[in-house]
This record gives sequence, structure tokens and C-alpha cells, in this order.
Amino acid sequence: MLVYAKPPTFFTHLKRSIRRICLVYVNPFKLFDEVARSPDFLGPIIVVSLVIIISLYEGFLWYSKAEILYYNGTKISLSSNYLSQLTSIASLRILGVVMRWFIAFGVFWLVSSILKGQGEHASLFSATGYLFSVYLLHMITDTLHLIFFLNSMPPLTIFIPYTATSLTRVKDFLVAHAVAQWINNAPWPMSTIRTYYAWFFSLWNIVVCLAIYISERRMSTIRAIIASIITYFLMMFAEILFIQPLFI
Repeated sequence: MLVYAKPPTFFTHLKRSIRRICLVYVNPFKLFDEVARSPDFLGPIIVVSLVIIISLYEGFLWYSKAEILYYNGTKISLSSNYLSQLTSIASLRILGVVMRWFIAFGVFWLVSSILKGQGEHASLFSATGYLFSVYLLHMITDTLHLIFFLNSMPPLTIFIPYTATSLTRVKDFLVAHAVAQWINNAPWPMSTIRTYYAWFFSLWNIVVCLAIYISERRMSTIRAIIASIITYFLMMFAEILFIQPLFI
């Protein structure tokens, strides 16, 4: 007797993807064991999309308390300037996240190949997409923290001299440098707390890397620990060498 199996709907896949995203925070070893057997890409796409959206909102929050003062006395709010360039900024965010995803896949593939890991390319690409779930929670925490402490931040006024008015790259550099210094000189509770939870998420990221190597790449615990540490530093160097220069 033939039994007709109803094909899974989009909502079935969506439910599975949301469950898998939650598993990153609860039991990443179980998640990547599942991904090794049945990789999916809807979950990683949801994660990276949320990362892009939250990063855009966080950028708007920072610029909401800053303004540009030109040599002739004209003032322009950076938040309105930010919104007017939202399309190009979003394009850069998308490019940055996609590059990070491919770099993560390449690093994991290289390290696991050297240390005799096993697994399919599709499942590894899916697993590295779920790795962004840690970054997503980091960004959510950062944004909530920013909303809480933003009122204690002094307003920022960036003076643009006449010589830099017509030079877009110089003006953009001055603005980016001023905002970065303003963020680094935030009041004590804000800067200190951000440092602490940044370290926490870095350690958590290494744990999730370990879960990928053990559960998806089928490596022994010792080799997985070594691979996770190597991967963390390789991805950090790749960020400095290939990603950051594009957005400075």
C-alpha cells in the first residue's frame, strides 16, 4: 500500500529554523549534529538578516546624538544624513556579512581539512551561518545597552573645516574618527560593561566553534579544541585584513 507523504511547507521549514536558532544558545552540539545530517539555509539567512537590521538600527542610535558643524556655521544632523544614505549603508552591511560568512566557511574548511575533519560542504556552510547567532545576541545586547546608557552620553559636534568640505573621503574619515573616539570615551559604566560582555561573547563563540568541529566535522575533542582556538584567531585576523579596510 502506498502512503502519500505531504511535502513540508514553508512554515514547517520556518519552525525548524527558529528551533535551530534557539538551539545555538541552548545546546549547540545537538544543533550541529542535526545540521550534519540535514543542512538548511533558511535559519542562517534569518540570522544574518536580523544582524543586518539590528546593525543598521544601532548605527542610527549612535548618530542620533551627533551633528556636523561646517566652517560657515551650517549644522547637519548625522541621523538625517544616515537615513538619506541608508540604501548604500545597508548594501555595505550586506556585503560585510556575506564576506564574513564565506570567510568563516573557508577557515573552517581549511582547518578541518588539515586536522582530518569529516563532513559535507553544504552542512559546513549551513553551520557557519548559524555561527552568526552568537554575533546576533551580542548585537542585541549591545543595542539594548546603548539605549539604556545613551542619555548619559554628551552630544557630539564634529567641526568640518573649509579644506575638507569638498573632499568626501576626508570628511567621511573625520566623521568616522570623531564618532569612534566619542564611543571609546563613553562614561565608565558603559565602556566597562561593554568590554566585559564582549569577552563573554568571544568565549561563547569559541564554544560554538568547538561544537561545529565535534558535532558537524566529527573531530575528537582534543583536535576540536585546537581547531577552535586556531579558527578564532584566523577569523580575527581575516576581519582585520579583509573586512575592516573596506569599511574605514
